[in-house]
Amino acid sequence: MGVYDSYGEVQLKTGPCILQEYHIGDEVDISDGLHFGYEGCVVVVGRKLVAVTDKMYDKWGRPIDVNIDSRNPITIAIKENL
Repeated sequence: MGVYDSYGEVQLKTGPCILQEYHIGDEVDISDGLHFGYEGCVVVVGRKLVAVTDKMYDKWGRPIDVNIDSRNPITIAIKENL
């Protein structure tokens, strides 16, 4: 249990975690990059929320193989959301 911030439909326990809800275009208090949660992936650029998605692909456009490490909780979450 804990306090999570919501980025679209994705909950993350990173940053200040003050039960804040963020939407596309909002300024956020987490670093730029890709952040993975159980519900999907959050994309932050320039400290703004630019995308939330549950789809992830490799450089050839194929869905990411989530069977690399079946014990990893993030791998399990990705697999459940493909």
